[in-house]
Amino acid sequence: MRIKSLHLRNFGPISDLTLEPRFSAAGNSIPIAIVGQNGAGKSLALSVLLDAMTEARRASFSEIQEVNHNEYLKISSKNYIQNAAGYSHASVKISTGNGEIAFNEVVSKISHEDFVAKNPMPELMPTLQGSEFPTSGFFKNITVNDQQKKDIRETEFLYFPYFRYEASYWMNETAKVNFIKSENYYGKSKINPIRTNIIEETKRWILNVLLDRELYERRIEEITIGGGIYTLFRGYAGPNTQLFSLVNEIVSTMLIAKNSSISSARIGIGPKGNREITVFATKNGQQEETVAPDISQMSSGELMTLGLATEIIRAHELIKGAPPQSLSDVTGLVLVDEIDLHLHVSFQKEVLPKIIRKFPNVQFIFTTHSPFFLLGMAESGEIDIYNFPIGSRIAPEEFVEFQSSYDLFISKNEQFRNRYEELKRKSESEAKPLIITEGKTDWKHLKFALKKLRLNGRCISLDVDFFEYESEVN
Repeated sequence: MRIKSLHLRNFGPISDLTLEPRFSAAGNSIPIAIVGQNGAGKSLALSVLLDAMTEARRASFSEIQEVNHNEYLKISSKNYIQNAAGYSHASVKISTGNGEIAFNEVVSKISHEDFVAKNPMPELMPTLQGSEFPTSGFFKNITVNDQQKKDIRETEFLYFPYFRYEASYWMNETAKVNFIKSENYYGKSKINPIRTNIIEETKRWILNVLLDRELYERRIEEITIGGGIYTLFRGYAGPNTQLFSLVNEIVSTMLIAKNSSISSARIGIGPKGNREITVFATKNGQQEETVAPDISQMSSGELMTLGLATEIIRAHELIKGAPPQSLSDVTGLVLVDEIDLHLHVSFQKEVLPKIIRKFPNVQFIFTTHSPFFLLGMAESGEIDIYNFPIGSRIAPEEFVEFQSSYDLFISKNEQFRNRYEELKRKSESEAKPLIITEGKTDWKHLKFALKKLRLNGRCISLDVDFFEYESEVN
């Protein structure tokens, strides 16, 4: 199942826009990046896709976790309508193995007579006339047949909103956006696709995988030697072992992209008394070392990226009933708002694109403000970039000019790191106290005062060195 098209008309800042995902020669989904200034309608577009998928899921399950059965996730509002138009129309087409699903939302603030006179969507007019739209000005509809319901139930779909504590402005206040553990029964969705605060859930899931692997998937063989019976450990085998391998693939990809001297990385459990998830790495020709004694000590960007990847793997396991044999086996639709959030520019360009490319059969649609992330995506494969609110498709080459800015930033950052290490080495080798001043002029005042005191015959024996790093900050 994939998004085939998104069409928005007179919707918020968007006058008329059509987004049509493409696919590679091998049939893989080409990631879509939505760019534009704040207020360009990027998040609003994702909310329409989420609404369409929610309604498709509502029609396919007896109960879904993300919203109550008698409520809409996305509340229709006449405030979204562009004043000159008098109405708005959002349309999403979803392709499945059993045909196409059409979602439509029409909102009007003009009289029904004026709407009919404009006749903006003749193909929908008979359906609109037969609904409550003529009196209310609101219409939301989706039709899913029995075969398509099966497709929806077996589809992996995840939505990652921008990481905030408050809910999106367009979301129903009663919508449930956190993962809720409950008993599964026939017809009920197994997962809430709206993923927020995923770090703790990711840590719990990884810990469960490790413990289940240890408890249920150890391969022990008894052998007889000289009349004695001995047990021989033969490794692990089972679904949790497979999940463990896939998570380690993500961790290795992430850390190697950051540091080329690392040859492999993995997760494990810390020693007794401190049962934390630990991250280990092996550098070329060296012994394995601890990178993070507790996974929480990884950067927020690393945790968010790891959380996004593991949530995709975990959702596949829940929906399919078994882990994927490889990351390329994972299919479905993933929407991410502000995908570059919390990430350093080098992480945006070098690491995140590699993680996304690990899932070639997942259809990614995301918003971003980062030209560096787009550079990384363009270097690693095909990508379609839509510029909102116009909706024109722009070429990755339009962001090449940022490459020099990126190189300069990384170079200056490396210079600063080298000077910092130099200062650190000097401070460690010196027995003198180290005083660090704040601002651009404090150290100059101290130096001038010391000079005056020495001219007056005072503080002559005071041994003071000044490290002038003002220019590096500038």
